[in-house]
Amino acid sequence: MPRPCFLSRLAGTAAAVATTALMATAQCSPATFATPADSPGCGNCEMSNRQGGNTTLPRLGTSFSVEITAVAYADPFWLLGAASLSASALPSPPFLAGCNSYLGSGAAVLYSSVALNFGPISAGFSIPNDPALCGATLYLQATVQDHHTLESRTSNLGVAVLGI
Repeated sequence: MPRPCFLSRLAGTAAAVATTALMATAQCSPATFATPADSPGCGNCEMSNRQGGNTTLPRLGTSFSVEITAVAYADPFWLLGAASLSASALPSPPFLAGCNSYLGSGAAVLYSSVALNFGPISAGFSIPNDPALCGATLYLQATVQDHHTLESRTSNLGVAVLGI
């Protein structure tokens, strides 16, 4: 039985959209994550893309997590992200004495919480499955505050390139 003309056009449009998305994904480069050696953290606060021995990558349509060290029970922490870096490490505000802030004023909070245990903690966010994001660079840095002294420390810089 022949399909009505409307359904044929709808099926053709859906196939074209699927083909376009597949072609965009095929041209998308692999996801990467790095922590440049020249951008250290302070107070032993380090960020990595290890999760319980596994490595995570910032792939489109998935959740991406980083592990942050030097976090104690009840310490509040924030994972910040920005599309660009400041021209150079910004001077430390009083609450970040001796620490570098690599992200400019356009940074957004991607994740915030309070540590519920000692040791490394995980902070993550979802990456939309949007081919337009392929190849986009996201700069990440964590800030941790000691809940006793209220002093803060920052992690090293993380550079995530979104991909497949």
